[in-house]
Amino acid sequence: MGSASGVLGWRLARRTGLGAGAGLRQHRQAGLGLLSGAAAVANPVQRGGGVQEPGSALEFARQLGLRLRANTLVGGWDIAGFYYRSFSSSPTFYRELTGVPSQPLTYQPRYDRIWQAGATFSKDFGSMVLHGEAIYASGQNYGTFDPTATGGVVARSTVDWIASLDIPFTEIDGRTNFQAFQRIYLDGGSDAVALKSGDFGISAFVSAKFAGVWEPQLMWIQTFGGGGGLVRPRLNWTPIRNTTFSAGVDIFTGASDGYFGRYGNRD
Repeated sequence: MGSASGVLGWRLARRTGLGAGAGLRQHRQAGLGLLSGAAAVANPVQRGGGVQEPGSALEFARQLGLRLRANTLVGGWDIAGFYYRSFSSSPTFYRELTGVPSQPLTYQPRYDRIWQAGATFSKDFGSMVLHGEAIYASGQNYGTFDPTATGGVVARSTVDWIASLDIPFTEIDGRTNFQAFQRIYLDGGSDAVALKSGDFGISAFVSAKFAGVWEPQLMWIQTFGGGGGLVRPRLNWTPIRNTTFSAGVDIFTGASDGYFGRYGNRD
């Protein structure tokens, strides 16, 4: 037996700042979301120019975002399809000429209008849970070092996919998660994109609780093909309910033009 449902929604898209952050973006942003916007930004400082302020929040507040989602349950498989139209989650820096000899270039951060369509699935096998997502995205521009590119950007459609496996521990309170993911650039490939997200990636996450208050965690992400990697050990201590203290470190590896490697010299 199976069941089906659908969701139609809209939201006000509003950006008040650059919104760029280190590390891996949250999963399931609008479908995949794993590396959504990962290669949209190339450091304008490395490209020799000033940076303008992003567009006003009111400008973006006038725009609407649309989300469509339908899902069904067939034989224990939770399957969904979705469509999403709004602004990208990260800005792209557009190159502009100033006419000033002392600073001939400046970079304007803009949030591109994009649309995404994709599908997700999940299946509980009892001792483990399998998840998968795939998404096609169009409308996103990416920073490039090509001096002939209009505005210093190139337009690329992308296909992203991710497969993950959640395996809880049976003897103690903890879990492990393993993932494989990939981004594929269409309409010209990834050679001209300044910020490299890598050809293929894997990750592992391990977390366990001891004595009811201590929770060591370890996250490892590695991309192949130039994106770099991240190792994040962390220790959580919860002495009383709803109060947690955490300590950890982020170790970035890879080239300076990689998604993770660019943070390696920003201690």
